[in-house]
Formats: sequence, structure tokens, C-alpha cells
Amino acid sequence: MPDTILNKLLIATIFFAGCTDTKEPSPQSGEPVTVSPTIPLIDTPVYKPVPPVIPTTTIETGTTSPAEILQFAKTLIGTPYLYASTDPEKGFDCSGFITYVFNHFTIAVPR
Repeated sequence: MPDTILNKLLIATIFFAGCTDTKEPSPQSGEPVTVSPTIPLIDTPVYKPVPPVIPTTTIETGTTSPAEILQFAKTLIGTPYLYASTDPEKGFDCSGFITYVFNHFTIAVPR
């Protein structure tokens, strides 16, 4: 599999892994609470074919392998959710997670 395909798969994997269960502040205490994604309830399932999104930008990873990026990203499992943050000490949101992981390897990722 060419490196560019691996890079695209890696980015998608990290993005979706960072957005499954999130934490948001509780309105009463300000403490984070676990929130799972919601699925709308409908009587009849509706299936619409969606064409795949093919990125038009190539991200230069230099000599960094996808395995190295994943290994580092996994060390951040359990970091709380904090809107618009890229600080693992406080927490971060999905794009903040992606930005933090790739910045660790000095890889520029478009936002």
C-alpha cells in the first residue's frame, strides 16, 4: 500500500478514534462527564449512498511511520475533552488532539 494511502488511513483512524466518547463539563459542577454520541431515532431506517471523501492534499510525514504516530496517539487515551484546546494537561477536542499528535512529530496538518 503506498505511503500516501497509509497516511490518509492513519489520519482518518486517529480522527475518528479521538471523537467517539467525549467529556463535556457538567452544568452543575463544572466537572467532566462522559457523553456518548447520540443516534437519532426514526421509525424506518434511511440509507443514502454517500460517495467517499478523497483528500486532495498530501501530508508530508518525512521519515515518521504511521506506527510511530499511532503509538504516540495511544499514550493520550483518557485525556479529557476540552473545547478548542490542544493542551493534554487540560484536555482537548478532536481537532486539538489531531493537531497535538502531529505537531509532536513536526508534521503540518491543515485544519
